[in-house]
Amino acid sequence: MSESSRHLPEYNTPNLLNLLLPHNIIPLAVYSLIFQIARQYVKNKFWLKFDKFKRYRLQNLTICWVHAVVVGVSDMVLMFSHPHEIFHDVIDWYDPIAAQLPLISVAYFFQDAVDMLRYEWSSYTLELLLHHGFTCAALVLPAATGKFTLAAGWALLMEVNRIVRAWRKMLKMERK
Repeated sequence: MSESSRHLPEYNTPNLLNLLLPHNIIPLAVYSLIFQIARQYVKNKFWLKFDKFKRYRLQNLTICWVHAVVVGVSDMVLMFSHPHEIFHDVIDWYDPIAAQLPLISVAYFFQDAVDMLRYEWSSYTLELLLHHGFTCAALVLPAATGKFTLAAGWALLMEVNRIVRAWRKMLKMERK
């Protein structure tokens, strides 16, 4: 690394304690609470005619689908409402609403991990827990640094695909 690049902010180690600042921790707590309430609502109202494990998977996929719809559609609208900025400034681009989408996803992944640990333990669970951990690590960087919000937005565009995948899985499980 050259001497001049050492002074660039994007090469500095982020202060992860910034995650504990009120503008990060309060939304994260609120989003976690919302997902917990939604999960409880789905568990009390949906897929009740199925046996225990199948019911759990269908309920889990329902919350997955809700997360994908909220984040995927919001992200798509946000990205395409700023077409001149999409490729302009990947490091420093910031939008307060866009900054919330990674936090929503971190809250979802945390709640999903807790749910999986309660109801399902398999090699598949371990894979998903690792996936959730690495994804959360990448998604908290915009909150910790105030940078790379655009890159997190690009990554969250894959939730649009997840909308269809979760729906298809639910339909297939329901028919079996």
